[in-house]
Amino acid sequence: MSEKPKRKSSNILTLMPIIIFSSIVPLIVYVKYVYLSKFVSSHWMGQLVSADVFSYYKMILIIICGLIALILMIKKLINAEIKISRSVPFFIAILYGVLIILSILFSEYSSIALWGAPERYEGGIVLISYMILFIYAISILDNIKSIRIVFKFLIISSVIIFIISVMQFFGLDIFKINFIRSIINMNANKTNPYNLQLHVEQYASYATLYNPNNLSLYINLIFPITLAFYSLQTALNKKIAVIIIVFLCLLSLVGSNSSGGYYAVMASIVVLLFLAFPYIKRNIKSVILLTLTVSCLFIIVNFISGGRIAKNLTISSITNEADRLEIEGKNIYISDIISGEKEVFIDTTDSDLTIINKNNTIQVFDNTGKEIETILSFDETPDTFLRNIYTFDNEKYTNYTIKANKDYSVFTVFAGIRIMYFHMTDRGVMVPGLNNTLDTIRAVDRNAFLYERPQLFSGRGYIWSGLLPILKDTVLIGKGPDTTFLTYPQHDYIGKINMRGNFNVVIEKPHSYYLQIAHDTGWISLILLLVLFAYYTIDTLIVLIKFQPHGFQRKYSVAILCGVIAYLIASIMYDSSVLTAPVFWIVLAVGIALNRITRGKHSTPSKK
Repeated sequence: MSEKPKRKSSNILTLMPIIIFSSIVPLIVYVKYVYLSKFVSSHWMGQLVSADVFSYYKMILIIICGLIALILMIKKLINAEIKISRSVPFFIAILYGVLIILSILFSEYSSIALWGAPERYEGGIVLISYMILFIYAISILDNIKSIRIVFKFLIISSVIIFIISVMQFFGLDIFKINFIRSIINMNANKTNPYNLQLHVEQYASYATLYNPNNLSLYINLIFPITLAFYSLQTALNKKIAVIIIVFLCLLSLVGSNSSGGYYAVMASIVVLLFLAFPYIKRNIKSVILLTLTVSCLFIIVNFISGGRIAKNLTISSITNEADRLEIEGKNIYISDIISGEKEVFIDTTDSDLTIINKNNTIQVFDNTGKEIETILSFDETPDTFLRNIYTFDNEKYTNYTIKANKDYSVFTVFAGIRIMYFHMTDRGVMVPGLNNTLDTIRAVDRNAFLYERPQLFSGRGYIWSGLLPILKDTVLIGKGPDTTFLTYPQHDYIGKINMRGNFNVVIEKPHSYYLQIAHDTGWISLILLLVLFAYYTIDTLIVLIKFQPHGFQRKYSVAILCGVIAYLIASIMYDSSVLTAPVFWIVLAVGIALNRITRGKHSTPSKK
C-alpha cells in the first residue's frame, strides 16, 4: 500500500542533485568576503579582500551536488539499479575529466586551477562536478516522468529570474532594497565592516546572474523551452499563464541589451521554425494567440515605461557593431610608446609626439624634431592634482592635452579618448602597473590582425589578440582552469589604452567559451567537446526524422536542440561560468536522454 508513495519519494530524492544543480544554483545570491593571498591580489585588482556576491556560494553548491551525485551513482551501480550508458557522450565526459585533472596537476598555478579565480570560481573541481552531474543525468533520466519533473523546477526557477530581471529593467533592483541587502549580507553589521554597493548600469537586467551577458546566455537556453511548455498546454487559462512567462523571458532579453543574445535567439527561432513547421501549421490559432498577446503586452509596457523597450530594440542597438567600429576608426589609437630618462615618444595613428619633461616644464616636438608651440594654463581648483595644463594652438594637435602636477613628477597625455599616465623616477619615465606599482613598457606577443582591431566585438578583438599566442602551448593540456588573469599579458599598457581608453583594467577571462576551453584544458578537450555538441545535434536530427516522436518528446527535443544551438552560438563571445553552465549541462543531458528514450521505445519489440 505504501510502495507507490515510497517509490515516488525515492525518485524525487534521486533527482534532487539535478534539480538543485540546474534550478537552485542560478538563484543563489549571498555575499562572501574572500581574503586573497598577496600573490593573487597583485595580479587581480590590488585589493586584499574580494567581495563576491554571485559566484562563491554557487560554486560551493555545485561541488556539493557533484559529490552527492557521485555517491548516489556509485550506490546505484553497486545495487545494479542503473547501468552507465557507454555511449559517445559518456566517453567524452570521462576523457574531458581526465584532461581537466591533468591541466590542474601541471598548471603553474595549481591552487587557482583547482578552485578558480576570484569572483568566478569555475576551477577544475567545478568543471569535474559538471561532468559528474552530466553523466549522472544521462544515466538517471530514463523516463519521461523524470524529465517532466526536472523541467517543471527549471521553469519555476526561470520565472523567478525573469521577474527579478524585469523589475531591474524598470529601475526596481531588489538588491538595492535594505531588507534584501541585509538578508544577503550586503549591509555593514557587527561581523561585516563593509557596506557593499553593486556598480551596474541603471535599468540593466542581470537578475541573479551577475551581469547582463550571463542573463542573455541563460535566456538563449531557456526561451525555446518556454515555447515548448506553451505548446503542451491545452486549457486557455494555462496557455495565458505560459504566454506571460514567454513575455517575461523576452522582456528580460530586452533588458540585458545584449546584441549577441539577440542574434542567438534569432538563430534559434529560425531553427525552431524549420523543425516545428508541422506543429505551427496544425496549431496556427495557438501560435497567433501567442504572437498577438506577447506583441500587445510589449506595446502596453513600452507605453508605460516611456518607450524604454523600443529604445533597447531599435535596429541601431542590435546591429550597431559596424557603426561603432566606424566611429572608433576615427579615434586616435596608440601605435607605440618609447620612454627614456626625461622624455617619452608617442606614436599614434594621428601623429607622432616627443614629450620632454625637464626643469619643471614640458616641451613637445614633432617627428622632424621641430618644437610644437604649447599654451600653458593653470587649474586653480582646490585639491586638483594635475594643475599645469598644456594645450596646442596648432589645429593638427587640438585633440591633444598634457597635464602635469605641481612638481612635474607626474604627467598625463590625453589623445582623444585615450589617456596615458607617466611618472618621473630615478629609473626614467615609467607607467602605472598592476596593484599600484610602476612598470616599464614591454613588448607583448600578440595576434597582429586582431590587435589592429581592438574594439572588434566590444573589445574582444584586443582580448583575443593577446590570448591566441598563449594557446600555442595548450595543444595537449591547458594552462589550468580559470587562470586567464594570471597567464594573460596584463602589462600590455598600450593595448589596454587602445581598448578601454586607459590602462586600469584586468583581463580575467577570454570572453569566448571555446577559447576558454582551449586555454584552460587544451585544444584536445576543445575538440572533444565540439564532437560532443556535434554528436548531440546530429543524433537529435536523426531521431526527429527517423522515429518522428510525438507530443512531449518531440516538442522538448526540438526546444532543447534550439536552446543548445542558441547557447553555443552566443558562447562564441561569452564565457562559461558557474552562473549559467549548470543549466546548460543539464539541458544537454536531458536532450541526450530524450534521444535514448525515443530510440528505446522504437526498438522494443511489440507483444503479440
